[in-house]
Amino acid sequence: MLLRDLREQLQAAGSVPLVELAQRNGLPLEQLLTLLEPWRKRGRVLLVEAPGSCSSRRCGSCSSPCTEQRLVQWQASLPA
Repeated sequence: MLLRDLREQLQAAGSVPLVELAQRNGLPLEQLLTLLEPWRKRGRVLLVEAPGSCSSRRCGSCSSPCTEQRLVQWQASLPA
């Protein structure tokens, strides 16, 4: 049931911030990533950097707080 709920949320939204998806479903971030992994391996889900997120990946190198900035994108059709 949880996987179906996740799929429906992603299909409806197209893309959702990873942290928001975890919060909506009451899941720790690591558990959500584990649940999404089979879909990611099949190309059904993409994890992409959110626009404007930190590209340096060096915490403390900017004034922005280091937080999870990835988006989860549902792929309506699988790549050929």
